[in-house]
Amino acid sequence: MEEIIRRNLSNMSLVPPSVGMTILLRHSHRFEIPKGEFGNEILLTPEGKKSAMELGRNILLPISSVLTSPVSRCVQTSQCLLEGQANSTIELRYDTRLGNPGAFISDSKFAGSTYLEMGHRKLNNNYIARRPVNGMFPIEEGVNRLFSSVFPIPKAPEVKILVSHDSIIGFLLAWIFSQTDMNLDFWPKTLESVVFWETENSHYLAWREKSFLLNALDMKAVNN
Repeated sequence: MEEIIRRNLSNMSLVPPSVGMTILLRHSHRFEIPKGEFGNEILLTPEGKKSAMELGRNILLPISSVLTSPVSRCVQTSQCLLEGQANSTIELRYDTRLGNPGAFISDSKFAGSTYLEMGHRKLNNNYIARRPVNGMFPIEEGVNRLFSSVFPIPKAPEVKILVSHDSIIGFLLAWIFSQTDMNLDFWPKTLESVVFWETENSHYLAWREKSFLLNALDMKAVNN
């Protein structure tokens, strides 16, 4: 079993058995994006498809819904997850908060120009540092928009899956863990997940095999 799949399953094992969960997942392994391009047309590698299917086979709880970025590699990842679980009853739903443009983008044209001018790393660093970025919502507004996809979390022991991109998940994690720069070691890898669940009065997440309580007011990790 691939290490990334083992870690995803370890995250899921931290959820109490009587409740459901939302899994926010970066798409699987893709071909390289040419420098200076957005790469929306870049697809999964054969290994990426295989890994997503293997993860789907190992998700033992039923998948109740799948929301995906409309970008093709996210759609492919979603399809492979369902194929791996032999689940043909779920219809994929496109969610533009998860990509193209994503929850943090207020104006695609301006944000795209800023991305090409600044580059991925500099743009992400500025945004995480809470500096204004042309074409993007303030980070707290983008976080709230993304959480509107995460919630509601299933009450019954089943799985809601969201398939998205590294920057979108990375911005959310930077908010939750009060990061102010782009730490590449912390940045989500391909097919890496964040798992959310809730009890009667509390919200939690699992990230890299550790569980964290979230502050209900700002959704930041309490035990960071």
